[in-house]
Amino acid sequence: MNRTSIDPSWQIQEHNNKYKFYNEKHNTYLGETYNITLFDITRQTSQGSYIFNNTNYSIIDLETTGLYPRGNDRIIEVSIKKVTQSGNLLESYLTLINPRRDLGPVSLHKISNIDIEDAPEFEEVIGNILNLINNTCLVAHNVRFDLNFLLAEFERANFSHNISEKNTLCTLKFANEAGLPRKLEGIQNQLFGNIDKLHTAENDTEVIKGLFKSHNLGKWLDNQDFELINTENIPNTSSKIS
Repeated sequence: MNRTSIDPSWQIQEHNNKYKFYNEKHNTYLGETYNITLFDITRQTSQGSYIFNNTNYSIIDLETTGLYPRGNDRIIEVSIKKVTQSGNLLESYLTLINPRRDLGPVSLHKISNIDIEDAPEFEEVIGNILNLINNTCLVAHNVRFDLNFLLAEFERANFSHNISEKNTLCTLKFANEAGLPRKLEGIQNQLFGNIDKLHTAENDTEVIKGLFKSHNLGKWLDNQDFELINTENIPNTSSKIS
């Protein structure tokens, strides 16, 4: 999904949480600015009619009890960061999940039984997750893994939805094209030089968020083919998104 205009020399640039039309050739801005929350705006100016999408992305990372979502493995932690095309944070959500089973490889995810004792079950946070990711594209490193776990949890909760692979983009593909390490550990070491918190959901979404600034990930995402999540079936939940 691309922001487009009738005159391709004019582009949309984000500046101080506003959008402006910018002509790189002439190094000039139009005077109009647009609130960041607007979506699918059409604007008539003296230069012509411009159409663009304010596309937001939901960076997601899950910690799980194992590798098999269609088996007995479950989600035990969710981190989501909703960002703009330039990587500015709009909203974030972080929660542990009680899977009602053993936690699997604790040495990997560092989550203990004490941590999840009072945590909600997945069914209780579906509304929180969907309120955040609705009207966005899901972005993750090896996104198929995260998507398959989400879909399996939705199925267990008997929750109907229309979310599929077409609503996702994968930073593993981006890493390959950008000459970055394939593993998130390598990317984190290259960006931050610190891998102490690797394999926590919050840390891993922060690493991907860093790629928007360091490697212009948002521009790459905008040039991919995807569809925004669009679901009206969002259950009510009591906890709030931060």
